[in-house]
Amino acid sequence: MGYAAGLLNKRVQVAMRAEAETDKFGVGGSGNRYYIAGTYWAGKQFNKGAKSLREGAVAAYDVVIFRMRFHKDIDRWSLIKCQGKFYQIESFNDDYQDNIIQITARELENQDVTIVDGPTPDPSTSEI
Repeated sequence: MGYAAGLLNKRVQVAMRAEAETDKFGVGGSGNRYYIAGTYWAGKQFNKGAKSLREGAVAAYDVVIFRMRFHKDIDRWSLIKCQGKFYQIESFNDDYQDNIIQITARELENQDVTIVDGPTPDPSTSEI
């Protein structure tokens, strides 16, 4: 099942967890440190209706579903940044054969995310 280009109408950034800086005793630093792995086109819709009732979401206004083309870098620990807000991935279904990924994510209560410099993104994996 593919998605028409018109449905992928939001620019989102995928933030990957950065390595924690450690001191000489191996104790890590504090804070949520992420780096931007890429910017992609995605579709965004709120998780509402029968699906949210089945999941027991009384207030599902902060749960969204992102649909995008498959990207191998996205994992369970990634964050999605859309329209200035960060979302924590709760689950995702990916199908690399159909080139589709559907992500269920919840808006972070505490938007305290530190963006640091990460590895240089591979231009072949970012969309223009």
